[in-house]
Amino acid sequence: KNITHVWAAGGLSGINGGGCVYFQDTNYNMYGCGLNTAGNLGNNTITNQSTPVTCGNLPTTASSHVINVVSAIAGTSVSTYMLTSPTSGNNGGLLFVAGFNGAGQLGLNSTTNQTAQFVSATTGTGNASNVVSISANAGSSPNGNALYLDSSGNVWTVGYNTHGELGINSIIAAHVFTQVTGVSGVKQAAIGGGLYGYAYALTTAGALYTWGYNGPNNLFLGNAGATQYTTPQLVPAGNLPSGNISQVWFSNNNSNSITNEQLIILTTTGQLVFSGANCGQVGIASPKTASPYSNLATLQDLVNGTDSITGLFVHGTAATQRW
Repeated sequence: KNITHVWAAGGLSGINGGGCVYFQDTNYNMYGCGLNTAGNLGNNTITNQSTPVTCGNLPTTASSHVINVVSAIAGTSVSTYMLTSPTSGNNGGLLFVAGFNGAGQLGLNSTTNQTAQFVSATTGTGNASNVVSISANAGSSPNGNALYLDSSGNVWTVGYNTHGELGINSIIAAHVFTQVTGVSGVKQAAIGGGLYGYAYALTTAGALYTWGYNGPNNLFLGNAGATQYTTPQLVPAGNLPSGNISQVWFSNNNSNSITNEQLIILTTTGQLVFSGANCGQVGIASPKTASPYSNLATLQDLVNGTDSITGLFVHGTAATQRW
């Protein structure tokens, strides 16, 4: 097949039932194998596939083809999102979806699984367009949600919303992608946290906004008593370390735990900080951050005063995760 790209997603062993893999060849055709009980491979079946099958109804030209694949897995159900290259005259692409849709997380204005071919995700006024990035989140069946960023710096969300994780001033699920108001000029945004979801947006000016579940003070807002926010909250500069934010990570909490949410930030000065629960990754005794954030420089094996952290890999889920 002359494969050029591979995207893989797996679930939590013992709770989630496996994973799936997507491939792209030199002609931009897309193939998939693995879990398919909700039709996420887009081959008009709900049968798991042990060998690659063609993913249907996707653009396969040099000017329009898939450039990224994101899958969220809940149990044995997979929701898959495929982002295409920018369309003619635009800075962003289209968004195609297939698979599990129990909370409307595919953005198709329904809660029916998309078990045939891939189709375009929708907003309230038409197909999702000018998309530059996509993230997806799953906690337990049927709960899941997704977020995309468009080329104008706007954030759009869809799906499960019990904790305000969509940022649309509601705790009611949205079944089409809905624009998040109160934040603009965004260059990076994502949604995560599993069943107790939350999200962030980082603007081109360096401002950080957070919203959603905040039980263990994981939103850098310095007030663990407020358990959720349904609209974007500007994180005060005093709640953040010096230096500009260069990268942001979520804890991998997809096993329905309400005590393990973490948001982790790396600054341009090489400082690594976190807000939220401490499951043993940080050398402090408290299970929650008493101040807006805790400095991970206490991990002397990683930071000895001469080294600078340039990246982080988060592995595992809930209390068993590692950094």
